[in-house]
Amino acid sequence: MTKRMPRTLGPWSYVSLILACAALAFFFPFGNWRDAKIMTMASTTSSPIYMTGTSVLKHISACDSDQRHVTQMMAARLGSQVTDLSYGGQTLIEQAAYLGTAMHNPQARVLIASASLGDFTPTSEPAFRRRLLFTLASPPSQVRYASDDVADLVMGRDLPESFDYDGEHFASYDYIKQKYLSVEREHSTCPETQGYDHRFVKAIYYGNYVVRPIDDAAVALMARTAAQARAHGKQFFLVVMPVDMELVKQLDPAWVNAIQALRDRLVARLGTQGVSVLDLSEQVPDAGFADRWCACGHLQSLGRERTADRLADELRQRVDWLQQHH
Repeated sequence: MTKRMPRTLGPWSYVSLILACAALAFFFPFGNWRDAKIMTMASTTSSPIYMTGTSVLKHISACDSDQRHVTQMMAARLGSQVTDLSYGGQTLIEQAAYLGTAMHNPQARVLIASASLGDFTPTSEPAFRRRLLFTLASPPSQVRYASDDVADLVMGRDLPESFDYDGEHFASYDYIKQKYLSVEREHSTCPETQGYDHRFVKAIYYGNYVVRPIDDAAVALMARTAAQARAHGKQFFLVVMPVDMELVKQLDPAWVNAIQALRDRLVARLGTQGVSVLDLSEQVPDAGFADRWCACGHLQSLGRERTADRLADELRQRVDWLQQHH
């Protein structure tokens, strides 16, 4: 019997196969494993309440005896499961995508996005494949980019956190992390303090809250999320997370009015766009915050309890199903 020789691809066939695989990999609408995990949770978990957000929801201070997250405390107060879809650094674009996926879940009744005032500024944009996935899986998402640059479109766009304060240019988050945040972490203690380098603490609050503009695209995205939630028979809320206003007042009393004015403009604009807002920006005292030096809104157990209590109270008042449930 003649032995059959394995067929080999010619050079042009080989190149064609590689190009076809590359095109398939590029155009197939997938994001990353975290997207897959969270969007699967959002669409399949049997839970009535879903909440997205940043590390604020899950951060635990080294000084805390109560290790529960905000959503776990909420669930205990409401007597109902709350599915937490958050992670550190989650943007409003990502929040809208994950909550948009939950809109297809028949078990979902309440969808909650949570953000600080600083999250409503121009932000990083996902790579094309992630944005395509979001658009296909999530009604509020749209394949739009602020930049016409092809590289930005394909790879995504990372906007640096850039501002000037007291003669220093804070060029990016990496610059801040390398020069200041590592030092602050090294000097962290229990009980927590208001920071080691007071000049830096003042600068980061200035950069995060005082000079940040409101991004029209972020407001429009939340408005689309609210409208799509209504179309799917869900209730959507946006939570403005707590700001350490007591510390802000100590840093510069004039900043309090500036931050409050920014918040009032934001809440008013969201309201006119049909977004139900739960404003918790001034609901937590200074002692309820963790990592005050980062101006990131991390909470100690006291702050998480206060936030969870206010959220639970507001939901009981505003959500018909919860009113009937209790």
